[in-house]
Amino acid sequence: MAQDRTIRIDLGIKRNDFSGRETRAELELETSKAVRGGCASKATVFWVGFCSRSHSFAFGEGGDYSKTIATVQGAATQKNIDRCHEKAFPPEAVELLTAEVKAFYAAEDAKTMKFHEDVAVIS
Repeated sequence: MAQDRTIRIDLGIKRNDFSGRETRAELELETSKAVRGGCASKATVFWVGFCSRSHSFAFGEGGDYSKTIATVQGAATQKNIDRCHEKAFPPEAVELLTAEVKAFYAAEDAKTMKFHEDVAVIS
């Protein structure tokens, strides 16, 4: 049985969860068997904390970063998963994705700050 290929990158971004515990953003680059067959390479951010790992899904705006990088049809053999992973995540692509994700969360933080400033004005 073919094994998934995964790279995990600590983004150096920290936040508190709803209980006030600190969590850190981790970019996961994974290639695995796709739901409809073949292989899929995805980049997803998870928030890792004390005994927890979470990701927020949303339709439209909002939610955590998630992007399908590549899909390949054919058998999800170990050889195909390895090949898809290497093509989807060469070092240059990993650097670009990491920068894209950090920019995504910087923009999210800016929106949150603006929201809090607007609420303070209303209060």
